[in-house]
Amino acid sequence: MDKQENTKKRLSNNKVSLIVAAAIAVCFVVSILGTIKERAKSEYDIVILGDSVIGKERIYTTVDSRIADIVGKTVYNGAFGGSCASTGNYENRYDHHEDSLNLCRMIEAVCTQDFGVQLADLPNNQFSSRYFTDSMQEMSKIDYDKADVLILQHGINDYGAGRPLDNPQDKKDIFTYAGALRYSIERVKETYPDMKIILVTPTYCWIAGYEACDEQSFGGGTMEEYAKKTLEVAGEYDLDSIDVYHKVGFDRNNIIEYTEDGMHLNEPGRMIYGDFMGNELKKLLEED
Repeated sequence: MDKQENTKKRLSNNKVSLIVAAAIAVCFVVSILGTIKERAKSEYDIVILGDSVIGKERIYTTVDSRIADIVGKTVYNGAFGGSCASTGNYENRYDHHEDSLNLCRMIEAVCTQDFGVQLADLPNNQFSSRYFTDSMQEMSKIDYDKADVLILQHGINDYGAGRPLDNPQDKKDIFTYAGALRYSIERVKETYPDMKIILVTPTYCWIAGYEACDEQSFGGGTMEEYAKKTLEVAGEYDLDSIDVYHKVGFDRNNIIEYTEDGMHLNEPGRMIYGDFMGNELKKLLEED
């Protein structure tokens, strides 16, 4: 009987040891997976949210690469063609797939670090281009807690869509250009209080078949009014701004020379735009 009892005890002890060893192994694996997941996070000094003026070209002489070379920091191009600052989903429709790329929704994704809605909407987004999916997947991996600067560059699509400039009765009306900027700025300040926010005015453009943007309004005002409103909102929050519209050097006399179609920058245009943005940003960062 003593032998049997000893055998039972040994078996019981071995069983406990195996359970403990298995538990330790599981904890080790979970720890390793957590470390790998943490290492998989991408880190950038500067993140840009904007439209196709910056977002369209991802291979040759890109605006973000020019900026990175000048400021000597890592830059991620999170700009997407067709996107507005404001929302146009007035009926709050579930199938309004383009809405998740507007600035307000992108800022919500940045602040929660969850781009699930954006990734789900991309296959049905009418503006979706070759770079959208890869770019959005990378954005979902960025550690925004470690980004120093967020650049907001919108306006050209708000202008073309005739979105209202502002709503005096509701300063954070996201159906307006200025309201969307204010809403986004406040969300970022609340979530990332140390992140530097820089507003960039829309650039000069000429839409085929219409007057130049300094004369043509599609319902919300001329492009210059959107540019001035950008600077106005930056002033309200004591933010730095980069005035591309008035200072980069594009106008009705040369806009065709620097764009593919009056709006989207060609290589010489991207070099000028990127160099201007980079030099202006460098000055702002040196002043801090």
